[in-house]
Amino acid sequence: MEEQKDPRRKKLLTVFGAWLIGIIIILIIFAINSKRIFSIIDETRFVENVFGNTGGGQNIAKTDQQSADTASESIPYNQVEIFTLTQTQPDLPADTAAEQQPGEQSTISGEDQNPPAVPAEQALTDVKLYFVVVDSDGTVSRKDTVRQLETGNSPLTAAIEALLRGPSQEEEKKGLQTLIPEGTKLLSAMVRDGIAILNFSEDFQYNRYGVEGYLGQLMQIVYTATAFTSVDSVQIIIEGQKRNYLGSEGVWIGTPLNAAAF
Repeated sequence: MEEQKDPRRKKLLTVFGAWLIGIIIILIIFAINSKRIFSIIDETRFVENVFGNTGGGQNIAKTDQQSADTASESIPYNQVEIFTLTQTQPDLPADTAAEQQPGEQSTISGEDQNPPAVPAEQALTDVKLYFVVVDSDGTVSRKDTVRQLETGNSPLTAAIEALLRGPSQEEEKKGLQTLIPEGTKLLSAMVRDGIAILNFSEDFQYNRYGVEGYLGQLMQIVYTATAFTSVDSVQIIIEGQKRNYLGSEGVWIGTPLNAAAF
């Protein structure tokens, strides 16, 4: 019996020894390649797939934070600033627009969070100006054109001053001219009881085209002024003084003139 037990015992010892040697070899290989093995396990999320989420939230948060940092580094500073300005409500003060909600993070770290105030552009108004067209036979007729002007609080002043500057290049190509003497300046303008009182410089009374020229320049002024609903007629004064006649040709300006006079 003892002889039969010895071969069996020897066989068990041989198998156990082989397993022990195999385990030792595996442990040595694992110790040598432990970093690579842990890296593969982390990349493939082996633990999460087999055992579920066991504290892996920190790794996910870390990965999301790295993605956010990478995204923020890929956006140029000027593009982020443009986004902030376009999202700010223009009606709010700069201090209010720069306020953050609780828990909200700034999009530009270490920079001034208050964008510079952008001045509102002056609103443009359609204004009708009157110039003249001279036919081949010398006949003078009026011709209106519409301009977009920054009128502010004085639309009549803006319109007359634009008229004194003469037609634009595009308007000249359409044959529009002015008979208002060059160098004429508007010194003041006011409206009282439907009468526009326009005070011009001395240049206004010198017209080289005679009576037709005087009538043409007055027509331009009167039609441009009475295009405003608040103006019924125009009283012309020169250098702050009321005069009865314009120039040496004796064109009457002693009383207010309306469009029916032309």
